[in-house]
Amino acid sequence: MAGSTVIDIDRDGDVIIAWQSDGGECILPNKLRVNSAVLARGSPVFKAMLSERFKEGSELTANGAVEIPLSVDEAEGMTVMCDVLHFRNDQVPEILAPPLLEDIAKLVDKYDCVEAMRHAARTWLQTLLLDQESKGQPPSPKILTAAYYFQDARMINESSEKLVKFANHDLKDANSDHPHDLEKLQDALQQQREKIFLETTRFIDSEINILATNACSHGKGCQVAAKFTCGVLQKLSNMRILTNEQRRSHRPAILIKTVEEFDGGQPQNCAQGTGCLRNGAEWTMRSRFQEKAKSLRGLVKAPCLACIREGSSHSGAPCKHAKVR
Repeated sequence: MAGSTVIDIDRDGDVIIAWQSDGGECILPNKLRVNSAVLARGSPVFKAMLSERFKEGSELTANGAVEIPLSVDEAEGMTVMCDVLHFRNDQVPEILAPPLLEDIAKLVDKYDCVEAMRHAARTWLQTLLLDQESKGQPPSPKILTAAYYFQDARMINESSEKLVKFANHDLKDANSDHPHDLEKLQDALQQQREKIFLETTRFIDSEINILATNACSHGKGCQVAAKFTCGVLQKLSNMRILTNEQRRSHRPAILIKTVEEFDGGQPQNCAQGTGCLRNGAEWTMRSRFQEKAKSLRGLVKAPCLACIREGSSHSGAPCKHAKVR
């Protein structure tokens, strides 16, 4: 288009990348000048496109240069990807917003340049996870999506664990269309989160029932037992783990930590002379809450993507795919 500005990714490059809409009209003023040898070395897809078997390659051979129109939706991500492939490290962002990271990951998958982009991809994923953690933000589900498209098993594991523990929302993006195995991975993580909430609810409800039963059976009208029971319920409420609604207001990691730190206290001796309130193990709740927190942490396991692709919901325990890059 008239008035276009060419950004020199490689000033001696022989390929111009232009951006077009779905209707075929070039709608962005900026184009990219890149090197065909670099594209071919980093991407088997570009290598095939620039061979003489295809129109673009034939034109490149005949004229020494070629313009390739790509979707305008790829413009920002492709620019970053080309900067990486051409070793323009001073132009490569150190941290990316989750939507852009996901877009680049999909381009890396589309153009089959996972190996050429592996180091940059790992750096972006780790940096974004640490940045969100340092700011107290829940991890973005788009980090897991990006790790999937980057085919980075280690970062799939790391982002999966953080999502299960710290995300405060559904792990699926309702507006995104993902491959079936990625959706299965997201489902597996969501099931882990749900299991943590359900196990916590069963445990605390059971503890409340035990507490009420013991208070009733201890002795009719025992004020010490009644006061202790009411005190425990108030502490549970103050820590926001008394009701199911309160429990679900926590991120799983905070919920587990709260369970671990809960201390119902020790009741005073009552006037019945038996001393059973102080001596009965059923009244001492702290150790049981600590043990439950430990078992809840054991539910946080990074699913094995390879197992999921093979049709298994396997996660956590060592499997034949246990070694990751």
